[in-house]
Amino acid sequence: MAKYEKHPTDEGKYQCPICDYGHGEGNGKSRQAVSKHFKIHTSDPIEEADNPESLNIEIEENDDSKPEWLSFDMSEESGDIQTESISPLASSFIKGMTKQELPTTQKELKQFYQTQGKMLSWIFTGIIDPLVSWYGRAITTNPDFKVSRSDNDVDLLTDSSAQWLEYRQIQLPVTPDIVMGVTVASMYAPVMYKIHKKRDPNRPSLFKRWKMRRALKKALKQERMNKDA
Repeated sequence: MAKYEKHPTDEGKYQCPICDYGHGEGNGKSRQAVSKHFKIHTSDPIEEADNPESLNIEIEENDDSKPEWLSFDMSEESGDIQTESISPLASSFIKGMTKQELPTTQKELKQFYQTQGKMLSWIFTGIIDPLVSWYGRAITTNPDFKVSRSDNDVDLLTDSSAQWLEYRQIQLPVTPDIVMGVTVASMYAPVMYKIHKKRDPNRPSLFKRWKMRRALKKALKQERMNKDA
């Protein structure tokens, strides 16, 4: 006889085939719980003690071995969920960072410094370029000012960086902290960029609000100075 049967209404849950355990809508149990209940109420403890084979523990490789708080289903809401995936370029770059090992052959050495060159180019395009863009917007008062690089420029920077690092025998440190930082940046930087592009034009940006507050403080300070004079 089967130790459990699928619940007719509760998806992914089970009920006892010989009693009311787990029956009823919303009362479904895990497969492990129903099997344990079935064994307790159908086996004879004395007979099991005399039979060594009954002491064998069966381990079922299924998700029911997990705590119930780890078993959750999002299938009903999956149609409304919009996911933001890391770009393939960033994904391959992060994997290359996590798998960096000391090169033992000339080919591996070239690949190692090529990865290092990509890291250095990412520092320029992902950190320095945005800072220069911010500085340019502050100086030119043009909110749309942005430093843009073509794919050819990035490739040229990567190759030059790889050759320079190999020539100087410089190895960029790749620590778990750096890998974590790059991963988080790859997850949220594109999202923040999309938010920035779709921002409400009637709502001033952070930079404009900062300038407005600065101008207001300056005007108040000048007014106090005029009163004191």
